[in-house]
Amino acid sequence: FKVDFRLYCVVTSFDPLLVYVYNEGLVRFAATPYDGSTLNSDGHLTNFSVQKTTAGFVKPSADTDGGTSSKWTLHACKRFFEESGWDWGRAWGNIVRAVVTGLVSVADDVASATANATCRRFSCFELYGV
Repeated sequence: FKVDFRLYCVVTSFDPLLVYVYNEGLVRFAATPYDGSTLNSDGHLTNFSVQKTTAGFVKPSADTDGGTSSKWTLHACKRFFEESGWDWGRAWGNIVRAVVTGLVSVADDVASATANATCRRFSCFELYGV
């Protein structure tokens, strides 16, 4: 089954790059097993608008923290990792590294594009959903 993480980060500077990744978010699961040989969107896309009409979709509870639905909180995912004996710290570190790597790849372009902006260096920020 395909899974994605919906996380949020705030960038307070691109020169130098200063990014803060929030330690909560959502984990979304496809309700249909992934099959790379088909174009079936049920197994390829994890967004709610596609998944809610899929036969295997399990509606999340109010807090999405039970770990049994098609959408979990990041906290529920962390708890699942820990209960399964998996290294959440390592997984989270890899996730944060991927977010930062993506931002590093555009940092120079964004810094030069905003160099003449009216806001001062420490009075602007950008919130990203990643």
